[in-house]
Amino acid sequence: MRIPWFVVFILVILKSDLHAQLSPSLSEMKWNINNEERTALVHLPELKEGSTAPLVFVWHGHGGRSQGAARQFGIHKEWPKAIVVYPQGLPTPSKLTDPEGLRSGWNPGGPAETNRDLQFFDVMLEDLISKGIVDVEMVYATGHSNGGGFTYTLLIERGKRLAAIAPSSSASSRHRGRTFPKIPIFHLAGRNDRLVKIEWQKATIDYLHRLYECGFSKQWGGRSDCTKYTSQSGNVLVTCVHEGTHKMPSDAGSLIVRFFQEHAGSVRMRRSPIEASNIGSTHKGKGDLGGPTLYELRTYTAAEGKLSDLESRFRDHTMDLFERHGIRNIAYWKPTDTPNTLVYLVGHRDRASATQSWRLFMNDPEWRVVFNNSRVDGPLVVNIESVFLRSTDYSPMP
Repeated sequence: MRIPWFVVFILVILKSDLHAQLSPSLSEMKWNINNEERTALVHLPELKEGSTAPLVFVWHGHGGRSQGAARQFGIHKEWPKAIVVYPQGLPTPSKLTDPEGLRSGWNPGGPAETNRDLQFFDVMLEDLISKGIVDVEMVYATGHSNGGGFTYTLLIERGKRLAAIAPSSSASSRHRGRTFPKIPIFHLAGRNDRLVKIEWQKATIDYLHRLYECGFSKQWGGRSDCTKYTSQSGNVLVTCVHEGTHKMPSDAGSLIVRFFQEHAGSVRMRRSPIEASNIGSTHKGKGDLGGPTLYELRTYTAAEGKLSDLESRFRDHTMDLFERHGIRNIAYWKPTDTPNTLVYLVGHRDRASATQSWRLFMNDPEWRVVFNNSRVDGPLVVNIESVFLRSTDYSPMP
């Protein structure tokens, strides 16, 4: 059968237009997994020899393509210094739109040992790490719709490998009753989403809110539709509920990158004047805790008129309890240009030990007594922010 020349011409034009819209920095990588070829579009930044970069996985929605995810999210354009991977899914059933499994997608359920998409993630991650270019403390995942659901699956099954996640227009119930690291989460939702109902997404958000013990909230990103929730133990949950539908807003990529950079191994900081008298040396020399390789910068906003009480609680009680549970005190200070603020820096051996230390600290009976006594006349703290840092030879700043 001969194909009319104008059909060939149209196909060529469509293919050319498709590639013209993609960044020249994207190239296809292939992996053979269980005799099945898997592919992804990958952005590799220019790196000095011996340097590493953050790694972001971006999972397309059901029926989508890696090319479409690259255009839709644009993470490689928003964060050109990061390694960005846009994997391509395989034909997969979807209860909502494709029960026969004719279109590409991700398997968010089933046994982890036989989940081909979890295996795909593992192979890609290990391959890139083996090249010596990945900052293993800065591995992130984001995805839209079915890709967002798979992002939640990664939180449950591979959470220890991730620094933060950012699901969009998705819901999950698989995490209920499961134990997983309480890494920072950014959830993007459309109030008028008719595919993944906002009620389903709110059920997911509400569960995480309770699980993360979020007691503080404030506006995030300068947007009235974005809220940041935090807890005493430093858990972070950010939600952006826009007025749109299932479609991602045009600035979704920049919001996701901003969130990831806030929870990076290195942190962007503004200069804040401090007085020498406001800086306290904190390590009390109660044994060798080992040299920290991971640092945590914690910023506490005190209730009006309660800063001195907060500082006293920290100096007289909290510091001793920190070191009791393996948290190395380094320094604390009060910035002169931000009233009612106490900032302190502590050290941990690694992220896992940080999680364990905070759990022990929060469950310490002595801390519970100190905490409750300090709240007799009302709470001392109205907001807590926590950022993990470690030394690096690059900056995520553009």
